[in-house]
Amino acid sequence: MDIGNLKETYPKLLSYLQERGYQKSTINYYRHEILRIIENAEKKQWTSYKDIYQEYVDDGCSHYWLKGRRALLGTLERFDLYGLFPDGHHHYPFFIKKAYDHLTAEYQLYVDYYLEKAAYNGQSGTVSPKTASAAATFFLDLQEKGCSSLEDATEEIIMSIFYSEAEEIVIKSHDYRQRIEAVLKVCMDLQPAVCRQIMGYIPIIHAYRKNVPILTESEIKKIKIVLKDPENGLLLRDKAIGMLALYTGLRSGDIMQLEFSSIKWIEEKISLYQQKTQVPIEIPLSALVGNSIYTYILEERPNIDDPHIFLTTDVPYRPMRTIHQVSRHIFREAGIRQELGSRKGLHLFRHHLATKLLENEIPQPVISRALGQTSPYSLNTYLHTDFSHLKECSLSVEGFPVREEVFQV
Repeated sequence: MDIGNLKETYPKLLSYLQERGYQKSTINYYRHEILRIIENAEKKQWTSYKDIYQEYVDDGCSHYWLKGRRALLGTLERFDLYGLFPDGHHHYPFFIKKAYDHLTAEYQLYVDYYLEKAAYNGQSGTVSPKTASAAATFFLDLQEKGCSSLEDATEEIIMSIFYSEAEEIVIKSHDYRQRIEAVLKVCMDLQPAVCRQIMGYIPIIHAYRKNVPILTESEIKKIKIVLKDPENGLLLRDKAIGMLALYTGLRSGDIMQLEFSSIKWIEEKISLYQQKTQVPIEIPLSALVGNSIYTYILEERPNIDDPHIFLTTDVPYRPMRTIHQVSRHIFREAGIRQELGSRKGLHLFRHHLATKLLENEIPQPVISRALGQTSPYSLNTYLHTDFSHLKECSLSVEGFPVREEVFQV
Protein backbone atom coordinates (compact mmCIF):
# COMPACT_ATOMS: atom_id res chain seq x y z
CA MET A 1 0.00 0.00 0.00
CA ASP A 2 1.54 3.28 -1.15
CA ILE A 3 1.00 5.88 1.56
CA GLY A 4 3.17 8.56 -0.05
CA ASN A 5 0.27 10.58 -1.40
CA LEU A 6 -1.72 10.39 1.85
CA LYS A 7 1.35 11.40 3.85
CA GLU A 8 1.86 14.46 1.66
CA THR A 9 -1.75 15.62 1.21
CA TYR A 10 -3.55 14.82 4.47
CA PRO A 11 -2.92 18.33 5.92
CA LYS A 12 -5.08 19.67 3.05
CA LEU A 13 -7.87 17.33 4.14
CA LEU A 14 -7.68 18.51 7.76
CA SER A 15 -7.64 22.16 6.64
CA TYR A 16 -10.69 21.51 4.47
CA LEU A 17 -12.58 20.04 7.43
CA GLN A 18 -11.66 23.00 9.60
CA GLU A 19 -12.73 25.54 6.96
CA ARG A 20 -16.09 23.78 6.54
CA GLY A 21 -16.81 24.05 10.25
CA TYR A 22 -16.40 20.41 11.24
CA GLN A 23 -16.23 19.84 14.98
CA LYS A 24 -12.80 19.57 16.55
CA SER A 25 -13.53 16.02 17.71
CA THR A 26 -14.34 14.98 14.13
CA ILE A 27 -11.11 16.50 12.80
CA ASN A 28 -9.14 14.67 15.51
CA TYR A 29 -10.96 11.47 14.53
CA TYR A 30 -9.66 11.85 10.97
CA ARG A 31 -6.15 12.85 12.12
CA HIS A 32 -5.81 9.88 14.46
CA GLU A 33 -6.80 7.33 11.80
CA ILE A 34 -4.54 8.90 9.15
CA LEU A 35 -1.50 8.88 11.44
CA ARG A 36 -2.26 5.29 12.39
CA ILE A 37 -2.31 4.30 8.70
CA ILE A 38 0.94 6.12 7.96
CA GLU A 39 2.66 4.52 10.94
CA ASN A 40 1.46 0.93 10.40
CA ALA A 41 0.92 0.47 6.64
CA GLU A 42 4.38 -0.92 5.92
CA LYS A 43 4.80 -2.73 9.24
CA LYS A 44 1.49 -4.59 8.93
CA GLN A 45 1.83 -5.05 5.16
CA TRP A 46 -1.53 -3.56 4.34
CA THR A 47 -2.21 -3.56 0.61
CA SER A 48 -5.48 -1.57 0.61
CA TYR A 49 -7.97 0.21 2.82
CA LYS A 50 -9.98 -2.99 2.90
CA ASP A 51 -7.07 -4.68 4.72
CA ILE A 52 -7.20 -1.96 7.38
CA TYR A 53 -10.92 -2.49 7.86
CA GLN A 54 -10.51 -6.27 7.97
CA GLU A 55 -8.10 -5.94 10.88
CA TYR A 56 -10.78 -4.13 12.87
CA VAL A 57 -13.22 -6.93 11.99
CA ASP A 58 -10.72 -9.57 13.14
CA ASP A 59 -10.26 -7.70 16.42
CA GLY A 60 -13.94 -8.33 17.20
CA CYS A 61 -15.13 -4.71 17.18
CA SER A 62 -18.88 -4.15 17.50
CA HIS A 63 -21.15 -3.80 14.48
CA TYR A 64 -21.95 -0.13 15.16
CA TRP A 65 -18.29 0.74 15.74
CA LEU A 66 -17.33 -1.01 12.50
CA LYS A 67 -20.02 0.88 10.59
CA GLY A 68 -18.49 4.23 11.58
CA ARG A 69 -14.95 3.06 10.89
CA ARG A 70 -15.95 1.71 7.47
CA ALA A 71 -17.41 5.09 6.55
CA LEU A 72 -14.24 6.87 7.69
CA LEU A 73 -11.93 4.55 5.74
CA GLY A 74 -14.13 4.87 2.66
CA THR A 75 -13.86 8.68 2.85
CA LEU A 76 -10.07 8.50 3.28
CA GLU A 77 -9.77 6.15 0.33
CA ARG A 78 -11.70 8.54 -1.92
CA PHE A 79 -9.46 11.40 -0.86
CA ASP A 80 -6.21 9.42 -1.15
CA LEU A 81 -6.88 7.71 -4.49
CA TYR A 82 -9.13 10.19 -6.27
CA GLY A 83 -8.52 13.52 -4.52
CA LEU A 84 -12.19 13.82 -3.49
CA PHE A 85 -12.96 15.74 -0.31
CA PRO A 86 -15.74 14.68 2.11
CA ASP A 87 -19.23 15.58 0.88
CA GLY A 88 -21.29 14.70 3.93
CA HIS A 89 -22.19 11.21 2.64
CA HIS A 90 -20.88 7.80 3.59
CA HIS A 91 -18.85 6.00 0.93
CA TYR A 92 -17.79 2.35 1.02
CA PRO A 93 -15.87 1.89 -2.26
CA PHE A 94 -13.51 -0.74 -0.81
CA PHE A 95 -16.31 -2.86 0.60
CA ILE A 96 -18.00 -5.94 -0.85
CA LYS A 97 -19.09 -5.48 -4.46
CA LYS A 98 -22.75 -5.68 -5.38
CA ALA A 99 -24.18 -8.56 -7.40
CA TYR A 100 -24.16 -6.41 -10.56
CA ASP A 101 -20.36 -6.04 -10.40
CA HIS A 102 -19.92 -9.82 -10.63
CA LEU A 103 -22.19 -10.31 -13.65
CA THR A 104 -21.05 -11.09 -17.17
CA ALA A 105 -21.49 -8.42 -19.83
CA GLU A 106 -24.65 -10.10 -21.15
CA TYR A 107 -26.41 -10.11 -17.79
CA GLN A 108 -25.29 -6.54 -17.08
CA LEU A 109 -26.85 -5.54 -20.40
CA TYR A 110 -30.28 -6.70 -19.18
CA VAL A 111 -30.01 -4.67 -15.98
CA ASP A 112 -28.71 -1.59 -17.80
CA TYR A 113 -31.44 -1.82 -20.41
CA TYR A 114 -34.15 -2.04 -17.75
CA LEU A 115 -32.83 1.05 -15.92
CA GLU A 116 -32.50 3.04 -19.14
CA LYS A 117 -36.02 2.10 -20.21
CA ALA A 118 -37.42 2.93 -16.76
CA ALA A 119 -35.72 6.34 -16.83
CA TYR A 120 -37.00 6.99 -20.36
CA ASN A 121 -40.56 6.20 -19.25
CA GLY A 122 -40.27 8.47 -16.23
CA GLN A 123 -40.26 5.61 -13.72
CA SER A 124 -36.81 6.15 -12.23
CA GLY A 125 -36.87 6.68 -8.47
CA THR A 126 -36.88 4.49 -5.40
CA VAL A 127 -38.57 1.53 -7.11
CA SER A 128 -36.42 0.92 -10.21
CA PRO A 129 -33.03 0.55 -8.42
CA LYS A 130 -34.52 -2.04 -6.04
CA THR A 131 -36.00 -3.93 -8.96
CA ALA A 132 -32.71 -3.81 -10.84
CA SER A 133 -30.85 -5.03 -7.75
CA ALA A 134 -33.22 -8.00 -7.40
CA ALA A 135 -32.70 -8.86 -11.07
CA ALA A 136 -28.91 -8.65 -10.67
CA THR A 137 -29.12 -11.08 -7.75
CA PHE A 138 -31.28 -13.43 -9.84
CA PHE A 139 -28.86 -13.30 -12.78
CA LEU A 140 -25.91 -13.91 -10.46
CA ASP A 141 -27.66 -16.99 -9.05
CA LEU A 142 -28.08 -18.28 -12.61
CA GLN A 143 -24.48 -17.47 -13.42
CA GLU A 144 -23.20 -19.34 -10.36
CA LYS A 145 -25.31 -22.35 -11.34
CA GLY A 146 -23.47 -22.56 -14.67
CA CYS A 147 -25.78 -20.50 -16.89
CA SER A 148 -23.52 -18.19 -18.84
CA SER A 149 -26.60 -16.73 -20.55
CA LEU A 150 -30.37 -16.79 -20.13
CA GLU A 151 -30.63 -19.34 -22.94
CA ASP A 152 -28.83 -21.87 -20.72
CA ALA A 153 -31.36 -21.60 -17.90
CA THR A 154 -33.69 -24.56 -17.42
CA GLU A 155 -36.88 -24.84 -15.41
CA GLU A 156 -35.10 -27.07 -12.89
CA ILE A 157 -32.36 -24.47 -12.29
CA ILE A 158 -34.82 -21.62 -11.87
CA MET A 159 -37.00 -23.68 -9.52
CA SER A 160 -33.92 -24.32 -7.37
CA ILE A 161 -33.49 -20.55 -6.96
CA PHE A 162 -37.06 -20.02 -5.79
CA TYR A 163 -37.73 -23.30 -4.02
CA SER A 164 -35.77 -25.33 -1.46
CA GLU A 165 -36.43 -28.95 -2.34
CA ALA A 166 -34.70 -30.23 0.81
CA GLU A 167 -36.98 -28.24 3.14
CA GLU A 168 -39.93 -28.16 0.72
CA ILE A 169 -40.45 -24.43 1.17
CA VAL A 170 -40.47 -21.35 -1.05
CA ILE A 171 -37.35 -19.29 -0.28
CA LYS A 172 -38.16 -16.20 -2.38
CA SER A 173 -40.91 -13.66 -1.79
CA HIS A 174 -43.81 -12.58 -3.96
CA ASP A 175 -42.22 -9.11 -4.29
CA TYR A 176 -38.93 -10.64 -5.48
CA ARG A 177 -40.78 -12.62 -8.16
CA GLN A 178 -42.61 -9.49 -9.31
CA ARG A 179 -39.34 -7.57 -9.65
CA ILE A 180 -37.75 -10.29 -11.76
CA GLU A 181 -40.80 -10.37 -14.02
CA ALA A 182 -40.76 -6.56 -14.33
CA VAL A 183 -37.19 -6.65 -15.66
CA LEU A 184 -37.85 -9.58 -18.00
CA LYS A 185 -40.92 -7.87 -19.47
CA VAL A 186 -38.87 -4.78 -20.30
CA CYS A 187 -36.01 -6.88 -21.69
CA MET A 188 -38.33 -8.73 -24.07
CA ASP A 189 -37.28 -6.00 -26.52
CA LEU A 190 -33.85 -7.66 -26.52
CA GLN A 191 -34.75 -11.38 -26.55
CA PRO A 192 -38.53 -11.89 -26.58
CA ALA A 193 -38.57 -15.67 -26.86
CA VAL A 194 -35.96 -16.27 -24.14
CA CYS A 195 -37.46 -13.78 -21.66
CA ARG A 196 -40.94 -15.21 -22.21
CA GLN A 197 -39.61 -18.72 -21.59
CA ILE A 198 -37.85 -17.71 -18.36
CA MET A 199 -41.03 -16.03 -17.11
CA GLY A 200 -42.86 -19.29 -17.74
CA TYR A 201 -40.33 -21.17 -15.60
CA ILE A 202 -40.68 -18.86 -12.58
CA PRO A 203 -43.07 -20.45 -10.04
CA ILE A 204 -46.20 -18.72 -8.81
CA ILE A 205 -45.67 -17.24 -5.34
CA HIS A 206 -48.73 -15.96 -3.54
CA ALA A 207 -48.55 -12.73 -1.59
CA TYR A 208 -49.13 -12.93 2.13
CA ARG A 209 -51.43 -10.48 3.84
CA LYS A 210 -49.44 -8.16 6.06
CA ASN A 211 -50.58 -7.04 9.47
CA VAL A 212 -50.15 -3.29 9.48
CA PRO A 213 -49.07 -2.04 12.92
CA ILE A 214 -51.37 0.73 14.08
CA LEU A 215 -51.05 3.32 16.80
CA THR A 216 -53.61 3.14 19.60
CA GLU A 217 -55.66 6.16 20.66
CA SER A 218 -53.63 6.33 23.87
CA GLU A 219 -50.35 6.40 21.91
CA ILE A 220 -51.63 9.07 19.54
CA LYS A 221 -52.67 11.23 22.48
CA LYS A 222 -49.18 11.01 24.00
CA ILE A 223 -47.53 11.80 20.64
CA LYS A 224 -49.68 14.90 20.15
CA ILE A 225 -48.76 16.11 23.62
CA VAL A 226 -44.99 15.87 23.04
CA LEU A 227 -45.25 17.47 19.58
CA LYS A 228 -47.02 20.50 21.06
CA ASP A 229 -44.98 20.76 24.27
CA PRO A 230 -42.49 23.67 23.98
CA GLU A 231 -40.51 22.57 27.04
CA ASN A 232 -39.48 19.00 26.23
CA GLY A 233 -36.19 17.85 24.73
CA LEU A 234 -37.35 17.37 21.13
CA LEU A 235 -35.72 19.47 18.44
CA LEU A 236 -38.00 21.93 16.65
CA ARG A 237 -37.05 20.11 13.46
CA ASP A 238 -38.25 16.77 14.84
CA LYS A 239 -41.52 18.33 16.02
CA ALA A 240 -42.16 19.83 12.58
CA ILE A 241 -41.43 16.51 10.88
CA GLY A 242 -43.70 14.71 13.33
CA MET A 243 -46.53 17.19 12.69
CA LEU A 244 -46.17 16.74 8.93
CA ALA A 245 -46.23 12.95 9.17
CA LEU A 246 -49.13 12.82 11.62
CA TYR A 247 -51.48 15.35 10.03
CA THR A 248 -50.68 15.01 6.31
CA GLY A 249 -49.59 11.37 5.95
CA LEU A 250 -46.62 12.34 3.76
CA ARG A 251 -44.06 9.60 3.20
CA SER A 252 -40.67 9.92 4.92
CA GLY A 253 -38.84 10.40 1.61
CA ASP A 254 -41.12 13.27 0.62
CA ILE A 255 -40.66 14.97 3.99
CA MET A 256 -36.86 14.75 3.72
CA GLN A 257 -36.93 16.22 0.20
CA LEU A 258 -39.46 18.94 1.00
CA GLU A 259 -38.30 22.31 -0.37
CA PHE A 260 -39.26 25.90 0.38
CA SER A 261 -40.93 26.16 -3.02
CA SER A 262 -43.34 23.36 -2.01
CA ILE A 263 -44.87 25.40 0.81
CA LYS A 264 -47.55 27.79 -0.45
CA TRP A 265 -48.01 29.94 2.66
CA ILE A 266 -50.60 32.31 1.22
CA GLU A 267 -52.65 29.54 -0.39
CA GLU A 268 -52.21 27.33 2.70
CA LYS A 269 -51.19 24.18 0.85
CA ILE A 270 -48.23 21.93 0.16
CA SER A 271 -47.47 20.98 -3.46
CA LEU A 272 -44.80 18.48 -4.50
CA TYR A 273 -43.91 15.59 -6.76
CA GLN A 274 -43.82 12.35 -4.78
CA GLN A 275 -40.53 10.52 -4.82
CA LYS A 276 -42.05 7.06 -4.98
CA THR A 277 -44.51 7.62 -7.82
CA GLN A 278 -43.31 10.89 -9.41
CA VAL A 279 -46.96 11.95 -9.29
CA PRO A 280 -47.85 15.48 -8.10
CA ILE A 281 -49.80 15.86 -4.88
CA GLU A 282 -51.43 18.89 -3.28
CA ILE A 283 -52.52 18.79 0.37
CA PRO A 284 -53.88 21.42 2.78
CA LEU A 285 -51.43 23.17 5.09
CA SER A 286 -53.10 23.47 8.49
CA ALA A 287 -52.15 26.20 10.93
CA LEU A 288 -50.79 23.57 13.34
CA VAL A 289 -48.41 22.11 10.77
CA GLY A 290 -47.54 25.45 9.17
CA ASN A 291 -46.68 27.08 12.50
CA SER A 292 -44.47 24.15 13.46
CA ILE A 293 -42.50 24.37 10.19
CA TYR A 294 -42.25 28.16 10.42
CA THR A 295 -40.96 28.02 14.00
CA TYR A 296 -38.26 25.53 13.01
CA ILE A 297 -37.16 27.66 10.04
CA LEU A 298 -37.09 30.84 12.10
CA GLU A 299 -35.52 29.62 15.33
CA GLU A 300 -33.48 26.48 14.68
CA ARG A 301 -32.72 25.80 11.02
CA PRO A 302 -29.10 26.60 10.01
CA ASN A 303 -28.97 29.76 7.88
CA ILE A 304 -27.48 28.26 4.72
CA ASP A 305 -28.47 28.56 1.07
CA ASP A 306 -30.14 25.20 0.46
CA PRO A 307 -33.61 24.67 -1.03
CA HIS A 308 -34.42 21.80 1.36
CA ILE A 309 -36.30 22.73 4.52
CA PHE A 310 -35.05 20.02 6.84
CA LEU A 311 -31.29 19.82 7.40
CA THR A 312 -28.93 17.82 9.58
CA THR A 313 -27.88 19.21 12.94
CA ASP A 314 -24.15 18.52 12.44
CA VAL A 315 -21.77 20.35 10.16
CA PRO A 316 -21.44 20.49 7.27
CA TYR A 317 -25.19 21.14 7.22
CA ARG A 318 -26.91 19.20 4.45
CA PRO A 319 -30.30 17.70 3.53
CA MET A 320 -31.31 14.75 5.66
CA ARG A 321 -30.60 11.30 4.22
CA THR A 322 -32.46 9.31 6.88
CA ILE A 323 -35.40 10.21 9.06
CA HIS A 324 -35.82 7.09 11.19
CA GLN A 325 -34.07 8.60 14.20
CA VAL A 326 -36.65 11.39 14.30
CA SER A 327 -39.51 8.98 14.95
CA ARG A 328 -37.43 7.13 17.55
CA HIS A 329 -36.88 10.42 19.40
CA ILE A 330 -40.61 11.21 19.29
CA PHE A 331 -41.60 7.79 20.61
CA ARG A 332 -38.97 7.93 23.34
CA GLU A 333 -40.13 11.38 24.48
CA ALA A 334 -43.72 10.11 24.50
CA GLY A 335 -42.68 7.05 26.52
CA ILE A 336 -44.24 4.54 24.12
CA ARG A 337 -43.01 1.58 22.05
CA GLN A 338 -39.72 1.23 23.89
CA GLU A 339 -39.83 -2.57 23.95
CA LEU A 340 -37.22 -4.39 21.89
CA GLY A 341 -38.48 -4.99 18.35
CA SER A 342 -41.33 -2.44 18.53
CA ARG A 343 -42.10 -0.60 15.29
CA LYS A 344 -41.16 3.07 15.56
CA GLY A 345 -41.08 4.41 11.99
CA LEU A 346 -42.92 7.46 10.68
CA HIS A 347 -44.93 5.14 8.43
CA LEU A 348 -47.05 4.44 11.52
CA PHE A 349 -48.35 8.02 11.30
CA ARG A 350 -49.38 7.48 7.68
CA HIS A 351 -51.12 4.22 8.63
CA HIS A 352 -52.94 6.00 11.46
CA LEU A 353 -54.25 8.74 9.16
CA ALA A 354 -55.47 6.22 6.56
CA THR A 355 -57.15 4.07 9.22
CA LYS A 356 -58.94 7.03 10.84
CA LEU A 357 -60.22 8.25 7.47
CA LEU A 358 -61.60 4.78 6.73
CA GLU A 359 -63.24 4.57 10.16
CA ASN A 360 -64.94 7.93 9.48
CA GLU A 361 -66.33 6.49 6.22
CA ILE A 362 -64.43 8.85 3.92
CA PRO A 363 -64.74 7.46 0.35
CA GLN A 364 -61.74 5.40 -0.66
CA PRO A 365 -60.93 7.44 -3.81
CA VAL A 366 -60.75 10.57 -1.61
CA ILE A 367 -58.37 8.83 0.81
CA SER A 368 -56.18 7.61 -2.06
CA ARG A 369 -55.90 11.14 -3.45
CA ALA A 370 -55.11 12.55 0.00
CA LEU A 371 -52.31 10.01 0.48
CA GLY A 372 -51.00 10.41 -3.06
CA GLN A 373 -51.64 6.79 -4.02
CA THR A 374 -51.90 5.84 -7.67
CA SER A 375 -53.22 2.28 -7.36
CA PRO A 376 -56.84 1.55 -6.34
CA TYR A 377 -55.53 -1.46 -4.40
CA SER A 378 -53.11 0.52 -2.21
CA LEU A 379 -55.74 0.95 0.51
CA ASN A 380 -56.32 -2.79 0.88
CA THR A 381 -53.56 -3.00 3.47
CA TYR A 382 -55.28 -0.40 5.65
CA LEU A 383 -58.68 -2.07 5.30
CA HIS A 384 -57.33 -4.97 7.37
CA THR A 385 -57.07 -2.64 10.39
CA ASP A 386 -60.47 -0.94 10.01
CA PHE A 387 -61.79 -2.90 12.98
CA SER A 388 -65.02 -0.91 13.43
CA HIS A 389 -66.21 -1.92 9.95
CA LEU A 390 -64.68 -5.39 10.03
CA LYS A 391 -66.81 -6.19 13.08
CA GLU A 392 -69.89 -5.54 10.96
CA CYS A 393 -68.83 -8.44 8.74
CA SER A 394 -68.54 -10.93 11.60
CA LEU A 395 -70.81 -14.00 11.63
CA SER A 396 -72.69 -15.33 14.61
CA VAL A 397 -71.52 -18.70 15.98
CA GLU A 398 -75.04 -19.61 17.13
CA GLY A 399 -75.60 -21.78 14.09
CA PHE A 400 -72.55 -23.92 14.78
CA PRO A 401 -72.76 -26.88 17.19
CA VAL A 402 -70.49 -26.29 20.16
CA ARG A 403 -70.23 -28.73 23.03
CA GLU A 404 -71.22 -27.30 26.36
CA GLU A 405 -67.90 -28.38 27.88
CA VAL A 406 -66.10 -25.79 25.78
CA PHE A 407 -67.53 -23.01 27.93
CA GLN A 408 -66.89 -24.74 31.23
CA VAL A 409 -63.96 -23.49 33.30
